[in-house]
Amino acid sequence: MKKNGHTDKTFGLLIGRGRLAVLRYRHGKQMPRPSIAQKIEAITGGEVAAADLYRTCMLCHANEAAEVAA
Repeated sequence: MKKNGHTDKTFGLLIGRGRLAVLRYRHGKQMPRPSIAQKIEAITGGEVAAADLYRTCMLCHANEAAEVAA
């Protein structure tokens, strides 16, 4: 995002979501709906694939679960 000059807010405007949603997606705290994931993939020219978003979110949740269990 930064290399294209986007902030969370400006990128959110492109995909029809708010700044906080973009922040959550980037940090794997929330999974975007499939339609939003497809928009992200299209806007980034495939640099951020929809599958990557889901993988990041699943890894984040797995790490959080491991920390709770420890």
